[in-house]
Amino acid sequence: MSTLLTVDDLTIAYGTQQVVHPLSFTLQRGQTLALAGESGCGKTSIAMAIAGLLPTNARVTGKVIFENENLLELNRRQLRRYQGKEIGVVFQEPLSSLNPVLSVQAQIDEVLRTHTTLPRRQRVLQITELLQRVGLPRAEELQRRYPHELSGGQRQRVMIAMAIACSPKLLIADEPTTALDVTTQKHILELLKTLQTELNMAVLLISHDLAVVNEYADHLLIMRSGQVQESGLTQEVLSAPAHPYTSTLIRASLPIDANLHYQDHEQPIDQKQRIKNSTSPLLEVKNLHKSFGSGAQRHTAIDNLSLQIQPNETVGLVGESGCGKSTLSRIIMGLQHSDGGSIVFSGQPVTAAQYKETPALRQQIQMVFQDPYGSLNPRWTIGRLFDRLQRLHFPQRSAQAREQQSLSLLDAVRLPAHALKRYPYEFSGGQRQRIAIARCLLLKPRLLICDEPVSALDVSVQEQILNLFIELKHEFDLAYLFISHDLAVVRYIADRILVMHKGQIVETHYYKSQTWSPAKHPYSQRLLAAIPRFSHSLA
Repeated sequence: MSTLLTVDDLTIAYGTQQVVHPLSFTLQRGQTLALAGESGCGKTSIAMAIAGLLPTNARVTGKVIFENENLLELNRRQLRRYQGKEIGVVFQEPLSSLNPVLSVQAQIDEVLRTHTTLPRRQRVLQITELLQRVGLPRAEELQRRYPHELSGGQRQRVMIAMAIACSPKLLIADEPTTALDVTTQKHILELLKTLQTELNMAVLLISHDLAVVNEYADHLLIMRSGQVQESGLTQEVLSAPAHPYTSTLIRASLPIDANLHYQDHEQPIDQKQRIKNSTSPLLEVKNLHKSFGSGAQRHTAIDNLSLQIQPNETVGLVGESGCGKSTLSRIIMGLQHSDGGSIVFSGQPVTAAQYKETPALRQQIQMVFQDPYGSLNPRWTIGRLFDRLQRLHFPQRSAQAREQQSLSLLDAVRLPAHALKRYPYEFSGGQRQRIAIARCLLLKPRLLICDEPVSALDVSVQEQILNLFIELKHEFDLAYLFISHDLAVVRYIADRILVMHKGQIVETHYYKSQTWSPAKHPYSQRLLAAIPRFSHSLA
């Protein structure tokens, strides 16, 4: 292999804040190099510096040598020869990166028009071939659709098709599978590996998931605060870390084979026996049904589904994108109507109309969303958000009592009192998720529906949030419906796991005697087989 990219003494600063300190590494043709580390360590800034996509307020020094050309010395027009042609980029969130008002065809065609001289008819044929190459069926029809009409996995494949349209020599993949379920993640990563072999591409993989890095990267750089803490062959770094920070990241991860569970340090609970002995579940869903569309286009999202959640129980819900998890949570929350079946919460029927007529019901069932930044009003301070919520639901409370309650909840989620005076954008992702949890707890709910609450967080913050959920469960006597595509996370926090497939619960797993009941259903076995493996022996 020959050297394709050389990064020499690269530094990056925004204003007076230096985010990347002198950094050097090389990347060979056909090689996969991973950058791993916590949020804010400089991974994405390094990638964007290589691609020439840093904002204008960034100050960059050093060298980025790509095939004997220093990219940092080129102007914007000269960089365009490389961007999209020699260097392709797959971004973390395709819905934010794709143009919502342009069709899939128009967006891929822009890359081909910029970097090739192909006539219109040949470009259309090549777009069809690209979409087929990344595993998208009915490519002729799909290229006429818009990003919002596609699933997360389809959008990511479209992004990959754009990135490889001109057969680049370097592909930068920035957290390409963060929000995807395990089977879609596996397909995307295997697709990238196949394309890498076919095109002899070098891949710069950015990820906080050490299991993904372990399976797909040849070399690894561990980053912290803009500096490399450790580097080397991936297997050697992860099996025998030399730096304490690497060991900390490894300990904070949740490898599926380690079979870690929060009850390992507590009195074990026989959940199966507990359910048998229970006479009144907190939440009971019976024969629920929900469809969308009509005629030939009719799609069944929930198909005769039944489940129960006991008081103070954590029920994990896993399944691929499109299996109906989010639809189920919206119906339970009263945000959507069902077509049939019933929901009973604490002995009271739950419907969208019932929520409007009974405000106390709304207080008792709350939801923690995947993206707290999108669910917090960016123009309001945290204090105003908390105060407004209490004035709506507890009008009898005085201003002083409302402030005391806000401070009490901030303390419960381990945030300082001065957080009340700050805005959502002033917090990290993990801090915003703590704020979202505190906001829910202000209403003293009995059930929290957690929809992918840690999927976008790095491993150390994820560990903190999961342990916070466990502490709050005991302190506030909460029950959880914990929705996630990360089975290792669900296995850690849940008392019982429901596997959902095509709108139905196909299997239930129980934790007992430091192990989970085995997967018997073929779909459950397929989910387990798709999870990247990463075993370690660190205590």
